[in-house]
Amino acid sequence: MGRTPAPPRILPMVPPYDPEIDAALRRASPPWRKDVPPLAIFRIWAKHPTLGGALSQVAGFLLANGAVEPRDRELLLLRVCALAGAEYEWGVHACGYAPRAGLSREVIQATASAPTEDPRWSARERLLLRLADEFEAAVDVSDALWACLRHEWTEPQILELMLIAGFYRFVAFSVRATRVPLEPWAPRFPSGPPPER
Repeated sequence: MGRTPAPPRILPMVPPYDPEIDAALRRASPPWRKDVPPLAIFRIWAKHPTLGGALSQVAGFLLANGAVEPRDRELLLLRVCALAGAEYEWGVHACGYAPRAGLSREVIQATASAPTEDPRWSARERLLLRLADEFEAAVDVSDALWACLRHEWTEPQILELMLIAGFYRFVAFSVRATRVPLEPWAPRFPSGPPPER
């Protein structure tokens, strides 16, 4: 949002990589960005290969094998990242995963700027945004929202939605705390105030 990024607290690894690290980074790289170096976040997590591998497995499951529709996943995680101020992760998903899940540029931008009650959101989309809002505010889900979620998603899908919110809140925390440098090709937050809850 027009700010100058702080210098990284943990520098991403640079090549040449150990062959095992190189293979792990290639596996973790998004399939739509093979023309750029591995993501900075993965090059930081590679400094702890066991942890980095475990985190990549969780992310890989959510992004490729989950029970939640990709559009729902991306809308939720973009909002979680926007509310947490995680421009790095928001930008990576805004560039690749979200468009491939069917989110328009306008909707992607709105995840970081439009209030939950904005008329552009459908009733179903508002539920996902409310889930992000309540998670951010209280690390809980109200009974009223829970009842609404049960009408739209199965119990396994609700469990997965909670994991998406929690995992990407952790990712948001990690990229902000380590000051991961922004990817030069990824979009930035739109200018203006952050989304209202």
